[in-house]
Amino acid sequence: MKPRQLRMAKIVATMAWISLGLATLTKGPQLPIPILLGWLIGAWRSGTLRRTWRSMFPILGIVVYVIVSFWWFVAIWKIVPNAGEIWQQETISRFVERSSSWLTLLDPYYLYHPIGMIVPWVFFVPGALLGPWLKRLKIKPGAMRLWWVVLVVAVVLSFSRGRRWYYMLPVLVPYMVLVASTAWTVAEFLWSNRKSWQWNALLTLHIAGIAAVSIVLLDRHADRLQNSAAWMLGVIVMLSLVAIGVLWVPKIRSRLDVLGPVIITGVFAAIVFGMVEKRAGFWRPVRYEKRAFAQQIARIVSPADTLLGWSDPWEEQQYYLHRPIPIIFDRDEIEQAIRDAGRAWVLVDQKHGKLELGKEFNTRLEFHSIHKGDPNRLQLWDVSVRKEM
Repeated sequence: MKPRQLRMAKIVATMAWISLGLATLTKGPQLPIPILLGWLIGAWRSGTLRRTWRSMFPILGIVVYVIVSFWWFVAIWKIVPNAGEIWQQETISRFVERSSSWLTLLDPYYLYHPIGMIVPWVFFVPGALLGPWLKRLKIKPGAMRLWWVVLVVAVVLSFSRGRRWYYMLPVLVPYMVLVASTAWTVAEFLWSNRKSWQWNALLTLHIAGIAAVSIVLLDRHADRLQNSAAWMLGVIVMLSLVAIGVLWVPKIRSRLDVLGPVIITGVFAAIVFGMVEKRAGFWRPVRYEKRAFAQQIARIVSPADTLLGWSDPWEEQQYYLHRPIPIIFDRDEIEQAIRDAGRAWVLVDQKHGKLELGKEFNTRLEFHSIHKGDPNRLQLWDVSVRKEM
């Protein structure tokens, strides 16, 4: 490798390791490590593991990674009480303590559920997932690396407790690249065999899918969008007609073949984000509500008190309160825990079930959260064993 190429390779590798460290600071190492592992497995399967490993500059990378992220974990370990227990609850316990059957591992949740985030481009998903096994439409080597990233992350996440669709967000971009690679391969195959009309028909189906999904969403949120829904619907119909014209009419294809898709993508994205904002669907307001709920708990429950969680992992409360919260799903188990403690504070999310205990317990609702659209959902109960007269 020439000196200039070597210097550029080090810069790129350093930026990648810095990004890995920042990702670890954001949500811990649970996802960055499987992503890195999937990348290396892809290199091994393609026969380029040694070259990939050298291009990563692992010694330099580990030093950069430690400088970027490790200091924060040391600081938390020194400052926050019971930091080790909290980390154990957020990492190891997610894999070891399971509330559902191990048969759920057979359900490829993290492979099919992200499809909902790339609707309606679902016609290419089967080819993207089966790319390595399709001889005629085999995906390109570069996309193949990303296939292993998506697969390894999906498999690792399948062992965790509590499946959440947004765990796959970091690999959504590789997922979309796989779908795009499959679409490109299909297009090359059809055009080389003089079947371009089939490609146009396939894209027309996707355009119709975009319009259908948009119309359904507009109808679902019409009460929030009010008069905006009508002009949004008109824009969607016009853009769909323009896109179909670009595909099938050669005279306008040369002028709008680039501009048309750009306009469609931009307007569709604006509509989606507008609907999300209207229905207060962004995470930030919900996070603020849960943080306020945790702060109220901290004012009432002391570190020496027993705090239990009912039928929910309570990750945000463990994070904000800096203490592990035992999660209990069985009524007999939570009753025994209260007997052992004599008195306990119990967190209840009514979305996952009400707290119903035997007559031997005194129960009192201490307070509840003001949850937008779902008041009284998050609750803190003061529970104690009745004294015999």
